[in-house]
Amino acid sequence: MTIEDQSMYNKSLVNYQDGKRVVYPDFMHEKAHELWLNKLTADYWAVIYDGVVLDMNEITAECNGECLDGPKNAQTPALPIDLFLKAPVEFFVNNNTDTTFWYMSEADQSQESTWYLPFIFGYKHGRYDYKTLSLNGTVEYNNMTYQQYNTHNLYGHMQSMATHNFFTNKTQTKPIPTTDERPFVVSRSTAPGSGAYTGHWLGVYPRDWSFMKWSISAIMNFNMFGIPFTGADICGTVGQKDDEMCARWYQLAAFYPLARNYFKADSMGDVQPDEPFRL
Repeated sequence: MTIEDQSMYNKSLVNYQDGKRVVYPDFMHEKAHELWLNKLTADYWAVIYDGVVLDMNEITAECNGECLDGPKNAQTPALPIDLFLKAPVEFFVNNNTDTTFWYMSEADQSQESTWYLPFIFGYKHGRYDYKTLSLNGTVEYNNMTYQQYNTHNLYGHMQSMATHNFFTNKTQTKPIPTTDERPFVVSRSTAPGSGAYTGHWLGVYPRDWSFMKWSISAIMNFNMFGIPFTGADICGTVGQKDDEMCARWYQLAAFYPLARNYFKADSMGDVQPDEPFRL
């Protein structure tokens, strides 16, 4: 029986990435941990590695919620910000159900659609399922079924647990030789307490002096969240390269718990490497 044949399954963990259809493991389910363990083990003995970086695991996807026919036909497209700004406060306070109003005008994903979530003030995309899984989706934990709405922020945490278990599990048929060593796992998505299983980096940072400054408080915040092994992308991730700023950022990063260099091409498609010897 495939995942899509399950009676409780409502395509919750299906979305698109890079134009291709993706089924995401439900890391709340013990069977997903078993699947992940077997996959990482097979990869390890094919190409031995020392650590794992878990990226895009918020989850980041191409559709807003469900998109059964691909990213170009998303059932619930994001709405322009100006429509949200025009919404009267009374509409949300009084739980207005007028279906002619713009907030109710899009097609539902289900009878209990997450389209009817409370309005998100200050969030430019205006919705919780922007570029991620449907929050109507279901996951299983301890033989109980829960909605993504209540478990969404735990996805990266549970994946980190499963990955940490791979590095420390001595009950495997062919255990890896590093089970007694501290695992090197870094995840972009975490939750309070994830530091028991993974480190964290602060995601995409613009190449800007202000973000270099803000990285200090961000790392301190994550220490309070129980994730001490945290750092920012040295020199920033996107934008125009600034050699002076980059040199200063390397000086600051000497005090980061996690010092990592990573960059993307600029808006013109040019790659501007910023390793120390290139400054």
